[in-house]
Amino acid sequence: MAGGRDGGGSIRQAAFGACSGLRDLVAFVVLYSALSIGCRQDWSDVHLLAGLSLQRVQLAALYAVHLLAGIALVVFLRRSQFATGPAAFLQSVALYAAIAAVFSTAFTFAGTLMLTPC
Repeated sequence: MAGGRDGGGSIRQAAFGACSGLRDLVAFVVLYSALSIGCRQDWSDVHLLAGLSLQRVQLAALYAVHLLAGIALVVFLRRSQFATGPAAFLQSVALYAAIAAVFSTAFTFAGTLMLTPC
């Protein structure tokens, strides 16, 4: 994908951008599944370092992984650029949508860090 200017690069770029929506869906399902399993197994009563519960550490780690995946998508889209045409327009739309997704993810899942888990 040298520069992403070939026809195959455009197809790979579109496929990668389509997977970003799937990333959000998977992160939502994994985060709330982990929350439900942790509540059922009483992981909020298992305390680790500094008074943090096992459930809180797990949810914070999943939140961080999802944010890092979103940031990685933004970096990837920022570095790959098309010269002209519809591919350049779609790439810029995908970049701005990915930036918005990172901010919305940070806002939406921030409750896992502050609210009581169960």
